[in-house]
Amino acid sequence: MGELLVPPLTSANVVWRARGALHGVPHILGAISAFLDPSETFECVASAALLGSPWLLHRVALLDAQRWRAAQHSETRVRCLKQQQFAAAMSIAARCGALSVAKWLRDVYFPEGRIRSTIFEYAAHRGHAGVLAWLATMYPKRNRLRPRSLCVAAKAGHLNVVQWWWRYYDESALLMAPVMYQAAEAGHLDIVVFLHTHTKCPTSGSISAIDGAASNGHLGVVKWLHENRGEECSIEAFKNAVKRGHLGVAKYVAQVMSARIYDIVEHAACSGSLEMLAWAKAQSVELGFMHFEIGRDTVVLKLPVLQWLFEEQYVINAPGIFQEAVKSGDFHVAQWMWGNFKLQTFRENERARTGVDMAAATRNLTMVQWLSTKGFYFTTQAMDFAAANGDLEMVQWLHANRDEGCSTAAMDAAAANGHFTTVQFLHFHRTEGCTTKAMDMAAANGHLDVVEFLHSHRNEGCTTNAMDQAANRGNLEMVQFLHVNRHEGCTTRAMDTSLDVEILDYLHKNRTEGCTERASEFAAELGRLKILEWFFTNKRRAFSVGRILQHARRFEQFHVEMWIDVVLDDEIQ
Repeated sequence: MGELLVPPLTSANVVWRARGALHGVPHILGAISAFLDPSETFECVASAALLGSPWLLHRVALLDAQRWRAAQHSETRVRCLKQQQFAAAMSIAARCGALSVAKWLRDVYFPEGRIRSTIFEYAAHRGHAGVLAWLATMYPKRNRLRPRSLCVAAKAGHLNVVQWWWRYYDESALLMAPVMYQAAEAGHLDIVVFLHTHTKCPTSGSISAIDGAASNGHLGVVKWLHENRGEECSIEAFKNAVKRGHLGVAKYVAQVMSARIYDIVEHAACSGSLEMLAWAKAQSVELGFMHFEIGRDTVVLKLPVLQWLFEEQYVINAPGIFQEAVKSGDFHVAQWMWGNFKLQTFRENERARTGVDMAAATRNLTMVQWLSTKGFYFTTQAMDFAAANGDLEMVQWLHANRDEGCSTAAMDAAAANGHFTTVQFLHFHRTEGCTTKAMDMAAANGHLDVVEFLHSHRNEGCTTNAMDQAANRGNLEMVQFLHVNRHEGCTTRAMDTSLDVEILDYLHKNRTEGCTERASEFAAELGRLKILEWFFTNKRRAFSVGRILQHARRFEQFHVEMWIDVVLDDEIQ
């Protein structure tokens, strides 16, 4: 038996030693260990990093080495592959906060490995301050944590990351204003207090922390900012609090606000809260505002709110509210509005038709049938929307009971979304047909059954976009069907944007369009080494070493840089 690169599991060793008869066949030990070993199920180190176990990573790394040795990879090639796995696994460790994995990768797996600058952002976004501190110590030149990432951390409530930033960086207090806003908006008072205490964050400017807190209903944060920093809530933020039903915030802001508060009943109506409405009415009466039209903007109001407004004799924009109810599929509101307001003349309005058509997109057949009985007009968009959703019942009803029909957009959208039965119905029962978009988008989205049907039953055909998109999305079966059965072919984009070696092989052997330099550049940006090797072997004329190196450096694909060095060395030799 040859030397095992991967030591057998202890459990397998125990079984093997307990069975003395197996001592003469030592390969059985390797077979038992491989059967029990979880590391056998992982393709590479990066795929195992998610589990956060250095022991598992070590065994997977040994298996990788065994596979690379069997493939007779050169030492430089192995270094490229290790760098690729190192960068990917380090990013995963940063996201998961797996410091032990990060240390193993650097200390044991590939000490010379290079990390991407985005790794600091991954750790910050997830609140892993310990990983951040270790990375900053080990890779000080790669530390490029941006204020935007600190905003994300603050919004998520990661005080430890904000504290680490403050200790590590010497940044202008002005940069902290957006960070405080994000923390306040999300209700993280501890971060707000820390930033106020340690960074001298400005209390005025274009970004107001109290506005974010008020809009989202964080009363404790609003009070603290007003009482400790003297921040004033804007009229717009106050209205947002009312709209969103934050009664506690609304009452507090109204009490301490220096600016004049205008009529807010309309905003309270948007909250859906009767308690908010009652308070808003009291405020409006006190200020002398009682005659604003409710629903001037396009809003969806709840039925209890509408009934309250009706009883209180507020002026309501009935057509606008009715239209929004129809568009959103709120049948009960639509019925109530029709019964209590004179909307007969509105049904002939162009706006009404838009709302009626949108009702067909909500899969609410009851609403559509009711609108039809009330004499509302439809357009071809009604069936178009229903077909796009694959709502065959709606399509069939509109076909049987209305005479507006549809447009080619109906079959185009149904095909694009893979609604095979809807496509069949439209083909056999309607005359509008489709355009080349139908087959193009069906092919792009992988709906082979739809493509086959359109090919057999319709004559619109497709364009080169069909095969281009199928190749881009890695659908070899679709590419083969289009090549064998259609005549449109593809463009260089098919090969340029494909990241599948099988598809590249097929296009190379069966098509003549070829590719451009963009193909290898695209692969370099994504760090796809196998694809680059394929282009280097099969499409040397479209292979620009300089351009590939430029893209690899820009997107921090260090293993590609290393591979290019190997290519250049081989070229010189």
